[in-house]
Amino acid sequence: MFISINGCRELYRLGFIPGADLALSLKAGKGLMDSLQIDYGLINEKIEQCHLGSFLANQGFGFDGAFKITKEDSKNIEFRIPLPKAISENVSSWKRIQAIVQTMVLFTHFVRPAYRQGLDPLGRSQLLSLYVVADYQNNRYGIGGDYSVELCDWLENKADNSDLDNIKRAMEQTYSYIYGRPYQGGNFLTYLTEDGCLFLECPTDCVTYAKPHRTKITGREYDSSGFCHPGEILVTLSGLFALYDIAGKAIYGSSY
Repeated sequence: MFISINGCRELYRLGFIPGADLALSLKAGKGLMDSLQIDYGLINEKIEQCHLGSFLANQGFGFDGAFKITKEDSKNIEFRIPLPKAISENVSSWKRIQAIVQTMVLFTHFVRPAYRQGLDPLGRSQLLSLYVVADYQNNRYGIGGDYSVELCDWLENKADNSDLDNIKRAMEQTYSYIYGRPYQGGNFLTYLTEDGCLFLECPTDCVTYAKPHRTKITGREYDSSGFCHPGEILVTLSGLFALYDIAGKAIYGSSY
């Protein structure tokens, strides 16, 4: 069960926004955002190491306003995370990518202690939890977390090739958008093993994979390997955010 934070057990939802201005979306419980214990020592360390700008904790969230508020009410805050176009070696664009990824690192770090698998008051699950690691100095990056029981059941019994194709397409679109061209050296892949483990593979040898062990009450952990650049993190995050969006609407309806 989710830890109750100001009466709110639904922590956050993720989404992928296609189109001319590609973006990710994040909808977080207001109680969660208000209760975050922000470690400014860690923030200052990131600013110094990654040469980032200021950090906002209100009127947006993150380095250089990476998460932009689009809607706020008494229960939720909705953020849009615009993805940058980094044609060639445009320094400001690459700094923008680093700012988004490092903001993801801090957000997932701050909210992780509050996450517990379970249902919100309307009987809906947070379909996955997310944890992002980004060691700028050593070029070491990674993604991990948990798939909920509901998401595992959907992947094993309901997800089809069109769902997997849409997840793959989100990664392809993000790569083309960021780098200004389709990837020429191989294919993006999304596939399920016979026991329901989802794999997201980039042609740059980055892999995000579900671990084989699960039970009916704990869902399944997922992890990653092969990441050495923040752009690769954004490409794969687009696939995971699309997964959340697609699965949520299939399980709970189009309004989810």
